[in-house]
Amino acid sequence: MRTSGYTNSPLINSTVLSPNRTNSRTSVQAVVWHVTASKGTPESTAAFLARATTQASYNYLVGLGRIILVVYEWFRSWATSSRDVDMNAITIGIRNSAASHPWPISDQDYETAINLTVDICRRNNIRRLTWAGDNRNFRLQFDRSNMQAHRWFANKACPGQFLIDRMQRICDEVNAQLNVPATPPAGSFEVRINTQSSPLNVRAGAGTNQAFLDTVPRGSIQTIVEERNGWGRLQQLVQGRAGWISMDFTERITPPPQVPPPPQRPTDANARAFVTPLYRGLLDRAPDANGLTHWSNMIVNGATATTVANGFLNSTEFRNRVDRLGIPR
Repeated sequence: MRTSGYTNSPLINSTVLSPNRTNSRTSVQAVVWHVTASKGTPESTAAFLARATTQASYNYLVGLGRIILVVYEWFRSWATSSRDVDMNAITIGIRNSAASHPWPISDQDYETAINLTVDICRRNNIRRLTWAGDNRNFRLQFDRSNMQAHRWFANKACPGQFLIDRMQRICDEVNAQLNVPATPPAGSFEVRINTQSSPLNVRAGAGTNQAFLDTVPRGSIQTIVEERNGWGRLQQLVQGRAGWISMDFTERITPPPQVPPPPQRPTDANARAFVTPLYRGLLDRAPDANGLTHWSNMIVNGATATTVANGFLNSTEFRNRVDRLGIPR
């Protein structure tokens, strides 16, 4: 059975379907990158996920530059230790280049996963990929962070520190291909380049041993989105790649913004009072008990009103109703 309105990526190299899935989904509002904790081939990992006893799956596997479809996009994979996330996200399992902390992945698989994520966003109308930082308070808040992390929902390292450190960079690179105008992420700040006379070198990583990419002019204002070992990552991509500059030759001109405390969670009664009119207004029916509990629990557990409303608007039931009424989407 195929759920109306969803498609699979045309970038796949092969298909090895897993029985470990739920044959429905709520919407596609988010993307979750996982690591497989294995250096094996993607085919061997797909074979493992094809066993019913494994009780786990992803929508896609990435490894050695190849992409394997494991669970159709119109079905929910079993990946993130959270039904609510997997019902609303496309999950990608990525082969590790080293099977230990910080759980790195190869450059080839990084680029493959970036291209796959761009395709997922385009086909599912995700206009901007966002990362609000490694903070579990953003669980299910897809309108604030539609890149979610497995370790927010379970006592796991996944996706590993290697990818956690690169989540904002991943969003920046995906958004550049989606032609999204860059906006300074939370925690970013501005610096002035204060070299003596010459421009400042921009490198492909945090260190003088990294490849030279370009220069930034003396006296120019640059936005820094990440600091590491005395180096800062520029918000603007340089030749399509993340660029780093030495902070020794900069002067910070604005302090980093303060992160506000997380809001108090609503009560179950308030959540139900919000969800019930969505059923009547968008689906033209009273809420069913299971659906009302599902959406109310999402709000109580941290999902925003926008995330839940988008779930209704992206649901198959709403799309079918709009089609029956002859109203353009």
